[in-house]
Amino acid sequence: MQQQRRLSPPFTRVRAIPHARAHRRPRDLPVVGLLALAAAIFIAQTAEFLPGGLVPHISDDLGVEAALVGQMISVFAFTVVLTTAPLSLAFAKAPRKPLVIASLAIVSLGNLGVALAPGLEWIMGARVVGAMAHGLFWAVVATYAVEIVPREKLGRATAYTAVGGSLAGILGIPIGNMLGEWFGWRIAFAVVALAGVATAAVLVRWLPAIGTKTSGANVTSTKSSWDRSAIGIAAVCFLILVLVLGQTAFGPYTTLWLEDVAGFERSMIPLYLMITGVAGAVGAVVAGNLYDRYPRATFALSGTVLTLSMVLLPVVASTGFSGALLAVAICSSMGFAGLPMMLQTRMMHTASPQLRRLAGAVQTTVFNVAIGGGAVIGGLVVVGPGVAVLPLLAAAAAVVTCLAAVLWDSLEAAASRRLASSSMV
Repeated sequence: MQQQRRLSPPFTRVRAIPHARAHRRPRDLPVVGLLALAAAIFIAQTAEFLPGGLVPHISDDLGVEAALVGQMISVFAFTVVLTTAPLSLAFAKAPRKPLVIASLAIVSLGNLGVALAPGLEWIMGARVVGAMAHGLFWAVVATYAVEIVPREKLGRATAYTAVGGSLAGILGIPIGNMLGEWFGWRIAFAVVALAGVATAAVLVRWLPAIGTKTSGANVTSTKSSWDRSAIGIAAVCFLILVLVLGQTAFGPYTTLWLEDVAGFERSMIPLYLMITGVAGAVGAVVAGNLYDRYPRATFALSGTVLTLSMVLLPVVASTGFSGALLAVAICSSMGFAGLPMMLQTRMMHTASPQLRRLAGAVQTTVFNVAIGGGAVIGGLVVVGPGVAVLPLLAAAAAVVTCLAAVLWDSLEAAASRRLASSSMV
């Protein structure tokens, strides 16, 4: 029967699955704890992408090429990809609340190291330290909500934490850029570092502690039995890879697309990005609340809205009607924002307790591979067919993701029916 439950399709209505736990989950959402976790995610995401808007300032101050400074983000992402899974295995038996707090503190230490660095080499070293902690932080955070909320409310809990990442794009990075413009890039990194330390202190008080026995502490076990949930983990990773590749191929070149294709004035672009960012945060919360009750319909609706919006963007841009373009962009942001959250939730429902922490680590790695790979693909498209093609590429990726999800869901349902039939014989 346990296998039958594990094979149940992730896009059907979620049912509570009882199993032994080292602690009892609360019946209600620990909202304060989830908001504290969202604040930590806000800091971590801001720290990762903060250099993007400070490259000219750092380049001028240190007297190095802007292209070299820009590698601060690439080095960070590459380090996350290489170190997340090994570090997650190394700390598999560590208490998880202290691990979240310590990793966030080290991320903050890395930012402080950047602020105090005398040269680019020291900056890169500090970024590597911060990236290692960042990957471990995300690997733990990705599975944290499943341990502190009722299983049937996991989508809502993931939506709460997803808002932290959305707000980093809406507020964190722009505020960091303004600090760099007004007071210098070192102050921007120092402020983010201090904010991270303050957030770590908040986590000490408000983040619920969880046990380790069922949170994936056995991922290093030498048992030879095959854990079938590994297939589902691989399937969800594929969905994440395709979806995020398509979206991040377009994301870094949104400003270029708005200027060259849509004809936006540069002074209006920050407002455009702010509005669409807020729409994304709203979309994540709405999708999270709906996903627990209507997982299949919510995923399909979000994917459809994203696909249609991306197809319509070039069409509406050709009309020169900026109001209509903004409306379509809002729809695309709301459609996309919920999809990564839903895939993360699906990952936690799919992974067995023994593989849950490893699943979080692999998920983090795949996200960063997709982020880096998407930027490369987008750059190749820009110098080839042109920036105007990017929304269509994002739409194609969304279609493939949705179709693959439906196919996998059908295969899982068929496997569950076969298992049910064989158990009754």
